[in-house]
Amino acid sequence: MKKYFIYSLPILFIIGSIGHFIYEWSYNNFLIGLIFPTNESIYEHTKLVLVPLLIFYVYGYFKYKQDINKWSTTFLISLFLSTISIPLLYYFYTGAFGFESLLIDILIFLLSLILGQLLAYHYFKYSNKSLKFKYSLLICIVFLIINVIFTTLPPNIPIFIINNFSFFLVKKILYNV
Repeated sequence: MKKYFIYSLPILFIIGSIGHFIYEWSYNNFLIGLIFPTNESIYEHTKLVLVPLLIFYVYGYFKYKQDINKWSTTFLISLFLSTISIPLLYYFYTGAFGFESLLIDILIFLLSLILGQLLAYHYFKYSNKSLKFKYSLLICIVFLIINVIFTTLPPNIPIFIINNFSFFLVKKILYNV
């Protein structure tokens, strides 16, 4: 099982990186925008972990026939730590050092996945307690509802405001604008 968690990291990173562009590729489809980033705000980038982790844990559950309660709790641990790590690490480095870097932003995404998966694996291997599946499912649904609310009605605070520097860099690199 350890290999499954370790070997998943490049795949999760690639799927998440592709996810960065899916909303644009879908011609700004509203439903796609609920689970994939719709702009360059820090909050929208936290969505990059949702779909890859969901695929990883659903596939892993059926492949390895794990206890559904423990497996779904493991998913939530990885999801929440990966999600919260993105803005924490971003604001740490931009606040502490006073600059932004697309390379560092990409590395933050990778590091967030690694941190989430490491803690999730540790829990999976060593814990004998877990939430019942129905509670994990409820928490996941609440998480998705919050995502929908913050995507459609983002508060006017910095984490939800489009980061013009990153937006400019991505457009310049991809479209040579």
